[in-house]
Amino acid sequence: MPLTFSVTAALQMFLPGAAELLSLLRTCQLALSVNVIIELLFILNGSQKQIVTHLPEEPIPVYGKPPLCCIFGWSCCARKVKLWHLRFFVFGLQQFVVILPVVGLIDSFNQPYAQSGIFAKIDKMCGFVATVSTLFGLWCFKCLLPLMTESISSDTLTQANVNAMEHFVVWQMLLTRLLEKVLQKLVRKDFEGESWVMPSYVSVKILTGFITCVCQLGLAITALRSYAATSALYPPVNYATDLPPDTFAVLDMGGIDPDKWHRLRELREILSASRGAPLPLAPLLAKSTADGTYFDYSSEESSTDNGQNNVPAVAFFGWPVLPFLPRPQSRLYTYVGQGIDLPHIPSPSNEDVDHWHKVYMDGLQKLFDESKADHQRCNSDAELRGMAGMATLQAFGLRPMRPGVDILFIYNSCKAFDRAPSLHAGTCVQQKECIILHLSWLCWQVQSEGGIGQAGRSYAPEVKSWTKGLLAHLIIVPAWVIPPGLLLGSLLTAGAPFGAKGLLASMGAGVGLMAGPKSLRPALCVFVLCMAARAHDGIAMAAAIFASFLTWIVTRSGTISPRPWLFNYVSTWAKDYYTETALRGALHDIRPTKSFFGFHPHGCLSAGFTINGTFNPDFMRAATRVAWLCDPTLRHKNPGFRLMSEAYEAEDRAIEACDPEGFKLHMTKGVNISFIPGGFLDAVAFEYGKDVCVLRNRKGFIKYCLRFGYRAHPVYTFGECQTYYTFRGMKALRMKIARNNVPAVAFFGWPVLPFLPRPQSKLLTYVGQGIDLPQIESPTNEDVDHWHKVYMEGLQKLFDESKAEAGCPNAQLKIL
Repeated sequence: MPLTFSVTAALQMFLPGAAELLSLLRTCQLALSVNVIIELLFILNGSQKQIVTHLPEEPIPVYGKPPLCCIFGWSCCARKVKLWHLRFFVFGLQQFVVILPVVGLIDSFNQPYAQSGIFAKIDKMCGFVATVSTLFGLWCFKCLLPLMTESISSDTLTQANVNAMEHFVVWQMLLTRLLEKVLQKLVRKDFEGESWVMPSYVSVKILTGFITCVCQLGLAITALRSYAATSALYPPVNYATDLPPDTFAVLDMGGIDPDKWHRLRELREILSASRGAPLPLAPLLAKSTADGTYFDYSSEESSTDNGQNNVPAVAFFGWPVLPFLPRPQSRLYTYVGQGIDLPHIPSPSNEDVDHWHKVYMDGLQKLFDESKADHQRCNSDAELRGMAGMATLQAFGLRPMRPGVDILFIYNSCKAFDRAPSLHAGTCVQQKECIILHLSWLCWQVQSEGGIGQAGRSYAPEVKSWTKGLLAHLIIVPAWVIPPGLLLGSLLTAGAPFGAKGLLASMGAGVGLMAGPKSLRPALCVFVLCMAARAHDGIAMAAAIFASFLTWIVTRSGTISPRPWLFNYVSTWAKDYYTETALRGALHDIRPTKSFFGFHPHGCLSAGFTINGTFNPDFMRAATRVAWLCDPTLRHKNPGFRLMSEAYEAEDRAIEACDPEGFKLHMTKGVNISFIPGGFLDAVAFEYGKDVCVLRNRKGFIKYCLRFGYRAHPVYTFGECQTYYTFRGMKALRMKIARNNVPAVAFFGWPVLPFLPRPQSKLLTYVGQGIDLPQIESPTNEDVDHWHKVYMEGLQKLFDESKAEAGCPNAQLKIL
């Protein structure tokens, strides 16, 4: 915190205009840190019960701490401390954690307009709320700290450490929000020089940054005293026999009361036997072992009843963005064991149940032992060590399953959710022993007569990240969607000062830039710049300059150097944006040269062509080298797409134009070609949920394949028709426009960013068997028609044979 605060404060001294943003960053970090401090204190105490046990028996002035100690005479009102007092103080800190960043965000947006009107009132209200929230949070922290540190008794963590911790947090809270508010009251006049005037609000921001930098030096020293990286906070453990020292505290903080789990007694006995000493269940930093006050064991019958109320008393968080989702970084390795044939006993006795229950647990232990070394990526810490074997299974209350059920063990499931943060790696529950799920409720039950395949087969899916998949799409999709709109918008802005005539002139210039020869572009840019300069409008001039810059990108003769990171990042993560992606089919039938891949359908933005083709390493390995051909206007006249194509290029791949020159250039060299025969006509024919492609009159690619003796592979992507919703009216008119290489398509995908595909869609791409076309130097129309018909039949066959596997058994392909 001192480092972050000092850096942001130093930037604030030299960039006072960014003070609100920098202050918001400090506020957010402080809020997160206060929340972590609460968890740290809880873990150091051992559990909620430890805190309650060490609360003072005699009445004390619970509320007797500044700055609110004198309100209502609270400092004089001694009372017995109860659990709800602690919860009240924790709530006070939590409101500070939530309110302060929200107020800071509102204040940062409101500050530029806070000089008058409603914005001035909002500014005062934000200041009042921030002040009240900070004072209330300060008071709650000062009241809570003595109560939570009563049970911490250690030679290394002294009262001086606790006091230093308190001073560190209090001063950080004061510096974050109250310092600037105080300076605003003290500094009311502007600083005036001979030739300059510094407004008071600017000087306040500079002074705030300077004072914060100075104070953070002292707070850094205080932090070193209070958060010493010694055995006080990181006690030594024996990994072979011990539990992580914060195990019970983390369980308790996660909403799991260890007192209700009678089976944990057996676990404690095993650990105590392995250590030769009782298992310490006292506070984490206590010197002595347990005094028997941690667990209040009830009878086995009542304990069993408490554990079977079918109420999931669990508090958890996973992905920080949406905490109720699992952590995307987790890995799940699932192993299915051999079936155990249980006899049919209408009224099984307790002995029968105990016997087969033991057989079942032996089978589970055997499955675990045989499977844990199967995959090198499995965490070695997941081995069942001191808490291994039958006692571990019994501790988590395993029950016998019904006859015919195979064993299923969910491996490394403990990493799917973080139960709670821990002090350091090695003491965290999710990084240690594997959680054995309660199989009677959380098991995938498979009948032995049905089966699911070979017993013992492992399933190890790759780690997926939807967020990184979204980022990959934000890199590639806007590259061809947004630049045309930016060019049109900048041209219209440049001509707007002249009214309708200026708009018409700008649109005419835009048509010339897109459709005219390259030699005409400089003159059109000069015309737009002169028009904007004549208007004497800064915005119009900036728009004209931006339009000229976009034009320069597509006019220059040079290229940017390839960027391997683009392919590596997009090929790794883009597929995770969708529910499912796969490349299947006759990949083994692909030849390294003279292969043509016709992708169908085009869709709105060619998601299958892009994700399972252009940015798919498996396809690149199978095809060796591929030239991906696309619309010439898109390739050469779209600034964003041209830059992306140049960055994509490598020895084994390139994105080129599908004009006659492009076909001849690559086919003469025997380079494998990938192309979407339907083109923009396919895009216009697109309908959500319907498999449609335009192909009957698209024969040019067959002619080129015959001329150069290429082998044609039809490729079809199931799920492309579910990536977008489209406007379906005026199709005849839009088809005529599309024949001139203008994509007359209006589409809508993900509601948050409509130009992106729907994340719920699946992209399953199938590569068909190769069709060996003869090499004919000058193919006749009859030759082209014949082999075009063979190609369509191959596409239809591929569709019919693959649709069931793709999950669309009733789908019908419509070829227009």
